[in-house]
Amino acid sequence: MTASQTQYAPPRPPRLTGLWGLSFVATVGLVLGAIVLVGIVVIGLVLQLGVWTLVLGAAWTLLALGGLLPEAIKTRDGQGHYTKTIHRRGFRRGEKAGETILSQGLTGKVPDMKISLPGVGASTSLSEHTDIHGNPFGLLTWGDTNLYSVVINAHPSGTSGKDPKTFDDEVAQWAAWQGQLNKVGNIVAAQVVVESAPDSGQRLARAIDRGRVEDEAGDLAGSVPAFSRAMADQIKTSASAGSPQIVTRLTITFSGEEKDDDSGEVHTRSADEMKEQIRDLLPELVSTLIATGAGSSGCRAATAQQIIDFTRVAFDPSVAPNVEEAQILGGTGLTWDEAGPLTAVNRFDCYQHETAWSRTWQMREAPKGAFFATVLKQLLAPHRDIPRKRVALCFRTESPLNSAQIADRDVTAAQVAVSQSPRAKAAQEQALIAAKRTADQEALGAPLIRVGMLVTVTVFERDMLDRVSRMITSRLAPQARLRMRLPRGAQDSAFIAALPLGMVPAKHAGLAAFAEQI
Repeated sequence: MTASQTQYAPPRPPRLTGLWGLSFVATVGLVLGAIVLVGIVVIGLVLQLGVWTLVLGAAWTLLALGGLLPEAIKTRDGQGHYTKTIHRRGFRRGEKAGETILSQGLTGKVPDMKISLPGVGASTSLSEHTDIHGNPFGLLTWGDTNLYSVVINAHPSGTSGKDPKTFDDEVAQWAAWQGQLNKVGNIVAAQVVVESAPDSGQRLARAIDRGRVEDEAGDLAGSVPAFSRAMADQIKTSASAGSPQIVTRLTITFSGEEKDDDSGEVHTRSADEMKEQIRDLLPELVSTLIATGAGSSGCRAATAQQIIDFTRVAFDPSVAPNVEEAQILGGTGLTWDEAGPLTAVNRFDCYQHETAWSRTWQMREAPKGAFFATVLKQLLAPHRDIPRKRVALCFRTESPLNSAQIADRDVTAAQVAVSQSPRAKAAQEQALIAAKRTADQEALGAPLIRVGMLVTVTVFERDMLDRVSRMITSRLAPQARLRMRLPRGAQDSAFIAALPLGMVPAKHAGLAAFAEQI
């Protein structure tokens, strides 16, 4: 059997189209320049300056257009030249001031000597609770933002050998699961993180040892054929050669603040109230994931210790075998204050943490054209030349009132784009059709959800990072018809955002520029 070839409408960003396709900033600058030009003409006519009015008007027009041109002409990252220059200079100032270097622990520069998460993650706290059925789950609290995140371990069955109808049903169930997110007023975001990493082979080796058959004397030679023993030993040896493993986690983020769409008042819930609400809602959210193909038996909330362990491995992949061995023997015993990196350096185009180097991209444009459910299959699959890869799909929910306003505004913007040109491009006409279809679906009850994507690769050598990066930008991303952008100067924030911890960049004022696409 093969996966379904049902075609879906690709995600599209709702936005206000500027004049002649310009960005919002360039459009505002153009309008202001036009207002000043009108003022020059009026003053010239009042003062009877004659030809000088034309000279001043022409000079101002050339000056304004020349000033707007660098911002209007986009770079390869889709940003204006002014925006890139401001970001680069701001990063350089922070670099000179030593703000890009982190040193923690007993010999570090942090007063409390903890090894916390860097940046916005430093204010997080982790606690463990039980849901209404008595199942434990870890709860992350994001400092002053009043956000609470829970992590769900999933074991998706994949697409191989699956009936097309079953595959389509799972996609429909996933859409239905997303649709219920904005119906719970406190859910503001969700994440799906798929990580591929080398498998140490320890679990398989121990399972083989536990499954060996021994005779009454405890001797293997008398009861187990030599061929079987040789095969078991060969499997143990080959399993430790670094074969890839895929781990999938989902994160749901709740907000303690709830806005009344009618009155505009914001109601704030206490931490205890949020814990009670989450413990009541979590079992249903987890159980409804089973129909999406996320796993029939292993789909359950992660405990606090599991969150600590995978966070520690993310910041220092070299300890992954030790952490796995400790988990098998009874637990690592690590605390949340030890989950971060001892040392880290936020460089302009990459992130150095402990013994590893990472680089994170964010989605600039979603796939265009024909959109199938398997469009991200190659990007999500393990790659032999990329040791560690993490793909995070980020979803931000919109309230029903905001969904309707955004959908209607998007239709208006698409109509303006078509009417500006007597010969509208086919792409603009298709955008108008898609905007109307989205508005119709929203009117029928389908919510609008903002979608973003982050891709992180991690290696142990700086030279290897550039080689692995080319695999992403020149092969895997183009195969998925994705256009990616490197968040330069914000690699540390992008790294944390790609972890299954539930960070919502839009809720942190210091990450406003990075949060535009997430």
